[in-house]
Amino acid sequence: MFLNEEKVLKKIAQDRARNDLKRARDRAIDAFDRWPGNFELAMEAIQACIDLGDNHKAVALLKKAIVRHAKKRSQIEEYALDAFRSSQNPFLGSFLVELRLKKRDVEGIQLILKQSSESFVNDLIKRSETRRQGEAEGPGSIDNDILLGLLYIESKQGDKAAAPFGRVIVADPDSAGMFGGILVELERENPNNAELKFQLARTSILLS
Repeated sequence: MFLNEEKVLKKIAQDRARNDLKRARDRAIDAFDRWPGNFELAMEAIQACIDLGDNHKAVALLKKAIVRHAKKRSQIEEYALDAFRSSQNPFLGSFLVELRLKKRDVEGIQLILKQSSESFVNDLIKRSETRRQGEAEGPGSIDNDILLGLLYIESKQGDKAAAPFGRVIVADPDSAGMFGGILVELERENPNNAELKFQLARTSILLS
């Protein structure tokens, strides 16, 4: 039987109705590859992977969908954010943080972290600290330090954020205004912290 996109969507819905999630996922992924321009099929494939708990594949498809459907990027990101809010799926959370980190969207990252579980935040801290130990200086290390500083703040360890934000400011002086402002807020909360005072003094010199 000849299958078109509309018929495939109906078959995926039938698979779901029968609770055959594996078949729904396999059919949706096949359709995702067969009709790359169909946005509805792309989202069906992503959802089918999430339903089945195939998180690695779901994130891979999300990344492909953003490339294929660039004009709908914000819609795809909002969909992923809604899915993360309802499930606290760490794979989706990491995907969303990574997207915002690439854009240096500090407020966006903070929003995600505020909606995250304590265990997710603590896991990201461990991963970022480990990455910091083995990472050479460069754009990747800057992004990691930004994330690490924000994670420390979210986990009520704001005094620890001074060092990573300080490294960011030294590596990228153009960021001194943004992260210097965060350091000022942290210093108000931790007025006796020597590291914060040092980083603020150095930032003032860079901005002068």
